[in-house]
Amino acid sequence: MSVPVPAPFLYNGQVIDVHDGDSLRVYVDRGMRDYSVWPIRLLGCNARELSMPGGPEARDELMRRLPPGSAVVLATVKPDKYGERKDAAVYYATPDGVVHDLVAELIANGWAAPWDGNGTQPVPEWPRP
Repeated sequence: MSVPVPAPFLYNGQVIDVHDGDSLRVYVDRGMRDYSVWPIRLLGCNARELSMPGGPEARDELMRRLPPGSAVVLATVKPDKYGERKDAAVYYATPDGVVHDLVAELIANGWAAPWDGNGTQPVPEWPRP
């Protein structure tokens, strides 16, 4: 017997604003003229908190990559354990049409640490390597 793995729901959206290095608000097109504003927690990573050294810089880096109005695709997996946010992978395309996995990029560039949501939250090194 196999255990079913939850498949993500895919939604098109537009970034409204960035809260910190691993969360943002998105205007989501749920289809059939059904729109919502969702707070999103980036799935699979943890960034430095705004109150920590490097926290404002992590937020600014996320804002640089996804300024308000940026088109994104959300792959939502589950509600976040803290509040009303939804945990989601986020994908975006650059003007040349290349699709990017936001979390993979933030981790590769030292802005976020990989984290599956279990145990103690890892904190990315600061200053970044």
